[in-house]
Amino acid sequence: MKRLLLPLLAAIALPTAVNANPFSKDLTFKTPLGEKYIIKGQSINRLNTNQDDFIKLKIIDIEISNNEKIEVLEKSKNKNFMEINKLEEEIKKVNAYGYINNLLYEECLAKKTLNWGLTKEYKKHVDNCKKEKENNLFYMNKERRAEESKPFKDQIAKIKLKNKKVDEEIANVLSQQKEDENNLKENLINRTHVQTLLFNPIYVDLNKQKTIMSEFAAFCINPKLGEEEKLFWKGKKLLNDEYNDQNLSLLIEEKVCRKYAKF
Repeated sequence: MKRLLLPLLAAIALPTAVNANPFSKDLTFKTPLGEKYIIKGQSINRLNTNQDDFIKLKIIDIEISNNEKIEVLEKSKNKNFMEINKLEEEIKKVNAYGYINNLLYEECLAKKTLNWGLTKEYKKHVDNCKKEKENNLFYMNKERRAEESKPFKDQIAKIKLKNKKVDEEIANVLSQQKEDENNLKENLINRTHVQTLLFNPIYVDLNKQKTIMSEFAAFCINPKLGEEEKLFWKGKKLLNDEYNDQNLSLLIEEKVCRKYAKF
């Protein structure tokens, strides 16, 4: 994603590109070793980035950030759904176990005929059928199955409540995103935020041999911007620096911006 932002910034700014002032003087830098870098003022091209571009890129950043938040929330929901599925399987086991044991219970009852009626002996027989036998509970009626399933159902209800809260969080993120985007548009002020100066430095070695270097991009932030805007563009400047020689950036960028940037 980072590699895409600088080309995007340049693409947005291209329609406002202008040529450098042909009367600008050249700029020369010397290294501690005596080498030189020459910047030809008349060769500089400018890419102006204004408030409209700030809004477009800011919205992209907001969307990326919010998509990451929503992705985390969605993962938590999916994890909860998996837990619900496991609990529902446990409920099915309870019901299946109850069904089988009801059959066993009925078989146990059938061992004594109804001729016994409601005698004490028959009631005792019924009670025995309801007790555990060889680790199997013969008697598991509807009420018993409901009792056995209740802990699982209670847990499912809690998880569904969690998911409801997650949905509310996602809705809040999207609502805040829309509000932030509207605020950006309402505060539209059309002015240059950043001027990117494009040029090819000329390197002069100790033998005075000149070499035209690869294109350099000096990222110049308007000093009159507000703190929020400056902070935003400083983040974009870090991406810009990935495309430049770091040592050269430290040597020339600040002075190039001070001399050639026009706001």
